[in-house]
Amino acid sequence: AISGATISSYTASASGYYFVLVSASSTLTDMSAGTDVTVNPNPTVSVAGSPICAGSTGTLTATSSTATSYLWNNAAASTSPSISVSDGNTYKVTVKDGNGCSGSGSGALTVNPLPNATAGSNQTIYGGQSTSIGASADNGATYVWTSNPTDATISSSTAANPSVSPSQTTTYTVTETTTATGCYNSNSVTVTVTYPAINVQGNSTNITTGSTGVSTGNATNFGTISTGIGSETYTIQNNGAAPLNISNVSL
Repeated sequence: AISGATISSYTASASGYYFVLVSASSTLTDMSAGTDVTVNPNPTVSVAGSPICAGSTGTLTATSSTATSYLWNNAAASTSPSISVSDGNTYKVTVKDGNGCSGSGSGALTVNPLPNATAGSNQTIYGGQSTSIGASADNGATYVWTSNPTDATISSSTAANPSVSPSQTTTYTVTETTTATGCYNSNSVTVTVTYPAINVQGNSTNITTGSTGVSTGNATNFGTISTGIGSETYTIQNNGAAPLNISNVSL
């Protein structure tokens, strides 16, 4: 006898052969025909996926040896064994087998952070000067620098904070990769190079760069036979952002 099974219906939780005894009095008992009951196990399911880098998309896959249908609790209510995800949230999947029995499982992707890839702040230097770019190295990271236009003065293209001495304004891009995860990130910094801009005047009039002509207006005729000996005033101006040092002037 099954303990507690004293009403007209019974929910079987284990497979077996079941029958019922019906008593009309203490002496009259009738036994029903028996029936075989099979209790099928619920399907089991595991959920797993490979780690991803922040900002990328990965796949969560439900694995079950007996499931015939799948239903995920994501926004799309997907019904395939796998779903695409781009975050570290936990997702649940409910599966059913051919007997209509159901089971569920859940899982989440590991989302690895991107490295900083610090390129530094934009800078302005004078022609001929050098400066450092980047920042201190992160543990377990590698670095690769590129430049536009190409600059051969970079002290090391694989250092975290190399020194550079560009002859013209140059943009440097660093790509930092975390060795353990393979995640990478890139950032750029621009080094602006300035030079002095020399302007020469004769008698307060600009003398055109590269000009070989002579003129009384800008005193480029000084010292010619026709003018004889006299005095003229010449002014050297710096219209650029970089300082101008003059060591020798010849007329």
